[in-house]
Amino acid sequence: MNNSIDCYIPARLGSLRVPAKNLRLLGGMPLIAHAINTLKRTETISSFCVNTESAIISEVARKYGAAVYDRRPDLAISSTSTDEIIYDYALNSSSDHLLLVNPTAPFLKSESIDSAARQYLKTGQNLFSSTLTRRHAYFNGEPLNFLPASKSPRTQELTSVEFINFIFIFLNRAKMVSAYENSGSCLYSGDMQLWPLDGLEAWDIDDEFDFQIAQLAIDRQIAAKPEYVPEVASLIRSGLRFEN
Repeated sequence: MNNSIDCYIPARLGSLRVPAKNLRLLGGMPLIAHAINTLKRTETISSFCVNTESAIISEVARKYGAAVYDRRPDLAISSTSTDEIIYDYALNSSSDHLLLVNPTAPFLKSESIDSAARQYLKTGQNLFSSTLTRRHAYFNGEPLNFLPASKSPRTQELTSVEFINFIFIFLNRAKMVSAYENSGSCLYSGDMQLWPLDGLEAWDIDDEFDFQIAQLAIDRQIAAKPEYVPEVASLIRSGLRFEN
Protein backbone atom coordinates (compact mmCIF):
# COMPACT_ATOMS: atom_id res chain seq x y z
CA MET A 1 0.00 0.00 0.00
CA ASN A 2 1.45 3.36 -1.03
CA ASN A 3 2.33 5.56 1.96
CA SER A 4 0.29 3.42 4.33
CA ILE A 5 0.90 4.02 8.04
CA ASP A 6 0.45 1.17 10.50
CA CYS A 7 0.34 2.23 14.14
CA TYR A 8 0.76 0.28 17.34
CA ILE A 9 0.29 1.23 20.98
CA PRO A 10 2.86 -0.58 23.17
CA ALA A 11 1.21 -1.77 26.38
CA ARG A 12 2.69 -4.41 28.62
CA LEU A 13 0.99 -5.37 31.87
CA GLY A 14 4.03 -4.86 34.08
CA SER A 15 5.06 -1.39 35.25
CA LEU A 16 7.92 -0.37 37.53
CA ARG A 17 6.40 2.78 39.04
CA VAL A 18 2.59 2.40 38.83
CA PRO A 19 1.07 -1.10 39.04
CA ALA A 20 -0.76 -2.11 35.83
CA LYS A 21 -0.44 1.51 34.67
CA ASN A 22 -2.10 1.02 31.30
CA LEU A 23 -5.28 -0.24 32.99
CA ARG A 24 -5.39 2.49 35.64
CA LEU A 25 -8.58 4.54 35.36
CA LEU A 26 -8.21 8.16 34.29
CA GLY A 27 -11.28 10.25 33.65
CA GLY A 28 -13.45 7.18 34.08
CA MET A 29 -11.71 4.91 31.57
CA PRO A 30 -8.43 2.96 31.36
CA LEU A 31 -5.36 4.99 30.47
CA ILE A 32 -4.85 3.00 27.27
CA ALA A 33 -8.38 3.81 26.10
CA HIS A 34 -7.44 7.47 25.67
CA ALA A 35 -4.83 6.55 23.04
CA ILE A 36 -7.25 4.15 21.33
CA ASN A 37 -9.95 6.82 21.09
CA THR A 38 -7.45 9.34 19.73
CA LEU A 39 -6.30 6.99 16.98
CA LYS A 40 -9.87 6.14 16.02
CA ARG A 41 -10.36 9.82 15.15
CA THR A 42 -7.29 10.20 12.93
CA GLU A 43 -7.53 10.64 9.15
CA THR A 44 -4.02 9.62 8.05
CA ILE A 45 -3.46 6.31 9.87
CA SER A 46 -4.25 3.20 7.79
CA SER A 47 -4.49 0.77 10.70
CA PHE A 48 -3.67 0.52 14.38
CA CYS A 49 -3.55 -1.99 17.18
CA VAL A 50 -2.46 -2.52 20.77
CA ASN A 51 0.82 -4.41 21.03
CA THR A 52 0.74 -6.45 24.24
CA GLU A 53 1.57 -9.76 25.87
CA SER A 54 -1.34 -9.46 28.30
CA ALA A 55 -4.69 -11.19 27.88
CA ILE A 56 -6.26 -8.61 30.21
CA ILE A 57 -5.01 -5.65 28.18
CA SER A 58 -6.09 -7.43 24.99
CA GLU A 59 -9.61 -7.78 26.32
CA VAL A 60 -9.78 -4.11 27.32
CA ALA A 61 -8.31 -2.99 23.99
CA ARG A 62 -10.90 -4.91 22.01
CA LYS A 63 -13.65 -3.53 24.22
CA TYR A 64 -12.64 -0.02 23.15
CA GLY A 65 -12.44 -0.95 19.46
CA ALA A 66 -8.76 -1.72 18.89
CA ALA A 67 -7.18 -4.69 17.17
CA VAL A 68 -4.50 -6.58 19.11
CA TYR A 69 -1.00 -7.74 18.22
CA ASP A 70 0.12 -10.59 20.49
CA ARG A 71 3.62 -9.76 21.64
CA ARG A 72 5.95 -12.56 22.70
CA PRO A 73 6.34 -12.69 26.52
CA ASP A 74 10.14 -12.34 26.25
CA LEU A 75 9.58 -8.93 24.65
CA ALA A 76 7.51 -7.70 27.57
CA ILE A 77 10.12 -7.48 30.31
CA SER A 78 11.45 -4.20 31.68
CA SER A 79 14.86 -4.66 30.02
CA THR A 80 13.40 -5.03 26.50
CA SER A 81 14.42 -2.16 24.24
CA THR A 82 12.06 -0.20 22.03
CA ASP A 83 14.23 -1.25 19.07
CA GLU A 84 13.46 -4.92 19.73
CA ILE A 85 9.72 -4.32 20.00
CA ILE A 86 9.55 -2.20 16.84
CA TYR A 87 11.60 -4.71 14.85
CA ASP A 88 9.40 -7.60 15.93
CA TYR A 89 6.27 -5.68 14.95
CA ALA A 90 7.75 -4.48 11.66
CA LEU A 91 8.41 -8.05 10.52
CA ASN A 92 4.70 -8.72 10.78
CA SER A 93 3.45 -5.50 9.19
CA SER A 94 2.90 -4.94 5.48
CA SER A 95 2.65 -1.15 5.64
CA ASP A 96 5.20 1.30 4.26
CA HIS A 97 5.54 3.20 7.51
CA LEU A 98 5.16 2.58 11.21
CA LEU A 99 3.83 4.84 13.94
CA LEU A 100 4.35 4.19 17.62
CA VAL A 101 1.95 6.00 19.98
CA ASN A 102 2.57 5.62 23.68
CA PRO A 103 -0.51 5.10 25.87
CA THR A 104 0.91 7.40 28.55
CA ALA A 105 -0.11 10.70 26.90
CA PRO A 106 -3.89 10.91 27.41
CA PHE A 107 -4.19 14.49 26.13
CA LEU A 108 -2.65 13.82 22.71
CA LYS A 109 -4.96 15.02 19.92
CA SER A 110 -5.76 13.21 16.70
CA GLU A 111 -5.16 16.46 14.78
CA SER A 112 -1.58 16.54 16.06
CA ILE A 113 -0.97 13.01 14.82
CA ASP A 114 -2.45 13.87 11.43
CA SER A 115 -0.36 17.04 11.08
CA ALA A 116 2.81 15.17 12.04
CA ALA A 117 1.95 12.34 9.64
CA ARG A 118 1.61 14.74 6.72
CA GLN A 119 4.95 16.33 7.56
CA TYR A 120 6.59 12.93 7.85
CA LEU A 121 5.24 11.74 4.49
CA LYS A 122 6.24 15.02 2.85
CA THR A 123 9.86 14.96 4.06
CA GLY A 124 10.56 11.23 4.30
CA GLN A 125 12.50 11.82 7.52
CA ASN A 126 11.81 9.85 10.69
CA LEU A 127 9.77 12.01 13.04
CA PHE A 128 9.83 12.15 16.84
CA SER A 129 7.47 14.12 19.04
CA SER A 130 9.30 16.58 21.26
CA THR A 131 8.97 19.20 23.97
CA LEU A 132 10.29 22.74 23.63
CA THR A 133 11.26 24.57 26.80
CA ARG A 134 12.84 27.93 27.54
CA ARG A 135 14.97 27.44 30.62
CA HIS A 136 18.50 28.37 31.59
CA ALA A 137 19.95 25.00 30.66
CA TYR A 138 23.23 23.24 31.42
CA PHE A 139 24.74 20.11 29.88
CA ASN A 140 27.83 18.41 31.28
CA GLY A 141 28.46 21.41 33.48
CA GLU A 142 28.35 23.93 30.62
CA PRO A 143 25.57 26.43 29.80
CA LEU A 144 23.66 25.58 26.64
CA ASN A 145 21.70 28.71 25.81
CA PHE A 146 23.09 31.63 27.84
CA LEU A 147 26.40 33.23 28.79
CA PRO A 148 27.11 33.25 32.55
CA ALA A 149 29.47 36.24 32.17
CA SER A 150 26.66 38.42 30.73
CA LYS A 151 23.44 39.80 32.17
CA SER A 152 20.95 37.02 32.70
CA PRO A 153 18.53 36.92 29.74
CA ARG A 154 14.83 36.83 30.40
CA THR A 155 13.26 33.41 29.91
CA GLN A 156 11.43 34.52 26.76
CA GLU A 157 14.74 35.65 25.24
CA LEU A 158 16.42 32.26 25.59
CA THR A 159 16.91 29.87 22.70
CA SER A 160 14.57 26.94 23.30
CA VAL A 161 15.94 23.59 24.39
CA GLU A 162 14.19 20.69 22.66
CA PHE A 163 14.06 17.10 23.83
CA ILE A 164 12.41 13.94 22.51
CA ASN A 165 9.40 13.00 24.64
CA PHE A 166 8.58 9.69 22.86
CA ILE A 167 4.84 10.33 22.79
CA PHE A 168 4.85 9.27 19.14
CA ILE A 169 7.42 8.19 16.54
CA PHE A 170 7.10 7.78 12.75
CA LEU A 171 9.54 5.43 11.01
CA ASN A 172 10.06 4.02 7.52
CA ARG A 173 9.44 0.31 7.99
CA ALA A 174 11.84 -1.09 5.36
CA LYS A 175 14.71 1.21 6.33
CA MET A 176 14.19 0.47 10.00
CA VAL A 177 14.23 -3.30 9.45
CA SER A 178 17.39 -3.02 7.39
CA ALA A 179 19.11 -0.91 10.04
CA TYR A 180 18.23 -3.36 12.81
CA GLU A 181 19.44 -6.37 10.87
CA ASN A 182 22.70 -4.61 10.02
CA SER A 183 23.50 -3.07 13.41
CA GLY A 184 21.11 -4.41 16.06
CA SER A 185 19.43 -1.01 16.52
CA CYS A 186 16.97 1.02 14.47
CA LEU A 187 15.23 3.76 16.45
CA TYR A 188 17.60 6.52 15.38
CA SER A 189 18.44 5.21 11.92
CA GLY A 190 18.20 7.63 9.02
CA ASP A 191 17.47 11.35 9.00
CA MET A 192 15.43 12.67 11.93
CA GLN A 193 13.13 15.59 12.60
CA LEU A 194 11.39 16.75 15.78
CA TRP A 195 7.73 17.69 16.14
CA PRO A 196 6.98 19.87 19.20
CA LEU A 197 3.84 19.28 21.22
CA ASP A 198 2.39 22.05 23.37
CA GLY A 199 0.89 22.14 26.83
CA LEU A 200 -1.05 19.15 28.07
CA GLU A 201 -0.46 17.21 24.87
CA ALA A 202 3.12 16.74 26.02
CA TRP A 203 2.07 15.48 29.46
CA ASP A 204 3.51 11.98 29.80
CA ILE A 205 2.39 9.82 32.70
CA ASP A 206 5.25 7.98 34.37
CA ASP A 207 4.41 7.91 38.08
CA GLU A 208 1.69 8.51 40.66
CA PHE A 209 2.23 12.28 40.69
CA ASP A 210 1.71 12.42 36.92
CA PHE A 211 -1.56 10.53 37.31
CA GLN A 212 -2.80 12.94 39.97
CA ILE A 213 -2.04 15.99 37.81
CA ALA A 214 -3.73 14.40 34.78
CA GLN A 215 -6.83 13.57 36.81
CA LEU A 216 -6.91 17.10 38.21
CA ALA A 217 -6.70 18.52 34.70
CA ILE A 218 -9.68 16.41 33.64
CA ASP A 219 -11.70 17.15 36.77
CA ARG A 220 -11.13 20.89 36.60
CA GLN A 221 -11.52 21.08 32.84
CA ILE A 222 -8.28 22.98 32.62
CA ALA A 223 -9.06 24.36 29.17
CA ALA A 224 -11.99 26.37 30.53
CA LYS A 225 -11.97 30.17 30.57
CA PRO A 226 -9.41 31.46 33.12
CA GLU A 227 -10.62 33.28 36.22
CA TYR A 228 -9.15 36.38 37.90
CA VAL A 229 -9.81 38.35 41.05
CA PRO A 230 -12.66 40.86 40.43
CA GLU A 231 -10.35 43.89 40.36
CA VAL A 232 -8.36 42.43 37.45
CA ALA A 233 -11.23 40.67 35.70
CA SER A 234 -13.02 43.97 34.99
CA LEU A 235 -9.84 45.46 33.49
CA ILE A 236 -9.32 42.43 31.23
CA ARG A 237 -12.93 42.58 30.06
CA SER A 238 -12.35 46.22 29.11
CA GLY A 239 -9.48 45.12 26.85
CA LEU A 240 -6.50 46.08 29.00
CA ARG A 241 -3.42 43.90 28.42
CA PHE A 242 -0.69 43.27 30.96
CA GLU A 243 2.39 42.81 28.78
CA ASN A 244 5.01 45.32 29.97
